[in-house]
Amino acid sequence: MQNRIKRGGYGALGHSFGGFTVSRLSETDPRVKAILPMTVAGTLYDAKDLAEKSTTRQQLASVDIPNIPCRIPLMVILADHDRTVGDEGNRRSRGYFSRAVGPRYLLQFKGAGHFTFTDMSQINPSFGDGVGVEKGKKAFRFSDAEKAQRITNQYSVAFFDAFLKQDVAAKAFLDKNHFPDELIYEKRNGK
Repeated sequence: MQNRIKRGGYGALGHSFGGFTVSRLSETDPRVKAILPMTVAGTLYDAKDLAEKSTTRQQLASVDIPNIPCRIPLMVILADHDRTVGDEGNRRSRGYFSRAVGPRYLLQFKGAGHFTFTDMSQINPSFGDGVGVEKGKKAFRFSDAEKAQRITNQYSVAFFDAFLKQDVAAKAFLDKNHFPDELIYEKRNGK
C-alpha cells in the first residue's frame, strides 16, 4: 500500500449507520475530502437529547434532527424501496443532499432496497429488503442486486477519483446518468 494512498486527503463511504458515520466524519476530520453515504445520509445527533424527545420508533421519525450542511463533495446513494429506513429515512437523506454546499450527486436506484448494495445477495438470495422477492403483503421483485452493485462501483470510483485525484475523465463520467433505466440521477455544483 505504500505510495498508493495520497496523504492529506481521504474519501469515506458507509452503508446504513455507516452513512451517518461518514457524514459526521466530514464535520470532524479535515483530512476527509469527499464522502459517499449509502441508504442513510445525515449527521448523528446527541443520543441523550433524542432519548428525552422520543421513546418509540414512530416518535423517532417525527423528531427534527438538525443536520450540518456537508461542505465537501458528496455522493448519496438511496434505494426507492428501502424498508429499513423507509420513506422518512430517504426524505431526510435527500434533505441532507439538498442542504449540502459543495458539489453533490444523488443516485436513487429503482426497485432497490436497503440491502441491494451489500453482499446479502450472495449470502441469502431471498433475504428481502433489496434482495430477491420482498416478503409481506405484496410480492415485489427487487432489481438485480449484482447489476446495482456494478453501477454503484462505477459511480463510486469515478466520484472518488474525480475529487481525490482530480481525474478529469472521472469528473466527466459524473456529468450524466449512464443508467436511466436503473436509477434517478441528480447532480448539483456548489450552492
